[in-house]
Amino acid sequence: MVLGLAFPSVSAAGPLDLLPLPEQGERGGKARPGKDKRKPARKARLDLRLERTPVIARSDYRKLPPMGRRGQLGLNRKEGAPFFLAHQQAGDLYVRAGLVRGSPRLVKRGLRAFDYAFARQRPDGSFGAIQTEEYAFFLEAVAHSILLLDQTRYGRNHERKLKKYKRPLRRAARRMTARSAWSLFKQRNSFYTHSGFTVGTSLGLTGLVTGRAKFTRRGNKAIRLGLSRQRSNGVNPELGGYDVRYQMAGIVYAERWSVYFPGRQLTRRVRRMVDRGLGWMAKRIDRDGWIDWRGSTRTCRERNTNGEPKTPGYGFAIRGFAYSGALTGRKGRLAAAKRAYGYLEQRKKGHSLCGPKGRVRRHGRDRRHGRDRDKHPRSPGIPLLDPLRLNDLYE
Repeated sequence: MVLGLAFPSVSAAGPLDLLPLPEQGERGGKARPGKDKRKPARKARLDLRLERTPVIARSDYRKLPPMGRRGQLGLNRKEGAPFFLAHQQAGDLYVRAGLVRGSPRLVKRGLRAFDYAFARQRPDGSFGAIQTEEYAFFLEAVAHSILLLDQTRYGRNHERKLKKYKRPLRRAARRMTARSAWSLFKQRNSFYTHSGFTVGTSLGLTGLVTGRAKFTRRGNKAIRLGLSRQRSNGVNPELGGYDVRYQMAGIVYAERWSVYFPGRQLTRRVRRMVDRGLGWMAKRIDRDGWIDWRGSTRTCRERNTNGEPKTPGYGFAIRGFAYSGALTGRKGRLAAAKRAYGYLEQRKKGHSLCGPKGRVRRHGRDRRHGRDRDKHPRSPGIPLLDPLRLNDLYE
């Protein structure tokens, strides 16, 4: 029983709409009594099941961003470029892809991305003059990977490395929560609501992994900051208005936090925030899956570190609606995720996501319900295909 809801077995058909977990990757046996607080086994296993939701598997794990030989991701692959800590968070994407697809090679590559970043950590725990929010993206990625791997045989293969990560995680989290850094974060959060949920989830999961409750408590404070800023219509404001990209970015992190911290009064508040936020966002996704970004304060107005406009964040929208739909059994949310994924797949090649709505190729239709049939395969696929634009998903 998680979040007050009962879930069927992995192999059973039900509202989760899941693919079965790869048997070779799942650790057998029951969690030992008394260990659930330090190693939240059931919560991580639920999280891993939700990662197997077909539309998430197709959207996130069929294509992976390019990685350098030493584990460099994003602009860190460019010789002479400054180090971007947040770009290394995609190591978690590789780890999750490895678990979902049953590939030890991908898991190993994901950990290599973390190694590349930790090799640049300074003795005081810092990674240079960067903001708390950039720490948050990377630390959350490492802590999340550890929690998932701890429930698999792959985790046993890398047990020494995962244990070794805990010390630099603690040192970096202390830098995140230092008085001066925390004060600046709170000031920025008054303009960027989503950061309350990214920082809160990062510190919460880091607290679980390291066994330091003080990080979890500080993460709760960040979550409360984000909750306090949601408007009655469900908007989580960015720069004084709504923004479709960061609306869903914050919700995605909040959903993950709620799975690892169930049964709390704060969790109930997070769930209400997610419900209201998704309710507002659902009106911005039309019947073809196009996200109406017009009027957003940041989407298609700001530029990524590579100089390109920030897109409407289809990856965040697909994951946010699908994860919640699978968790709660709300088919309408799964349908919204599938529509958004379908628009990406069917839009005319080369059409800008920051432009007006493009034409979509329509396939066969279900005459009874008037809906597009799901033509995609049930398997997320094995080979790596064309790389995604890393900044479009993770900035």
